[in-house]
Amino acid sequence: SKLELGKLPDPVYDALGPEAAPKDFVASIADAQIDAIIKRINQAGGGVFAIVGERGSGKSTILERIRTKANDVLVVQCPFGGLDQLRRNVIQLAGEEKRSFDEVIADLDRRGRDAWLIIDDAHRLISPMMGGLKEFDEILDVAKRRSEHCAWVFAFDDILWRFVQRARGAKPLFDDVVFLEPWREEGIARLLTQRTVE
Repeated sequence: SKLELGKLPDPVYDALGPEAAPKDFVASIADAQIDAIIKRINQAGGGVFAIVGERGSGKSTILERIRTKANDVLVVQCPFGGLDQLRRNVIQLAGEEKRSFDEVIADLDRRGRDAWLIIDDAHRLISPMMGGLKEFDEILDVAKRRSEHCAWVFAFDDILWRFVQRARGAKPLFDDVVFLEPWREEGIARLLTQRTVE
């Protein structure tokens, strides 16, 4: 018999896409890493950290899980529009539209309890070319000056992370770097089963 192919209905197609958040988190190797990341960052009371993983390794999902487990966390996705757009997004996310980026960041660092600012897709500030680290260097400089109490967490795709390492390897840029472990077969099977049910 001839196989009939057809377009998936839009809701089904959207539910299977990478942008669709799962209804429940799938148990995986990431569980222990999330707890370790939170524990490590909370120890310092502030600082600048990097989370590095392959494309599709679940960095954004891990950051969202961290947001739900930790107190006082802002998670901002780095836009394609560069550093100026990132600054505007941080101001908007903080609900401080009438204040400058520097004022919002200074306020985060002055809080009595530890605050977190997580920048997902931080590699969008990097271009693998001469001068391609200018915007990244600028935001990293701000992070280092304003991280006495506020923990800054930058999430990177591992390909562009290698470029950063080659270009800035002689300097310790971060207080700690966490490399996400690849998913194991059992976790992938659980994820596929759950997404199929959903």
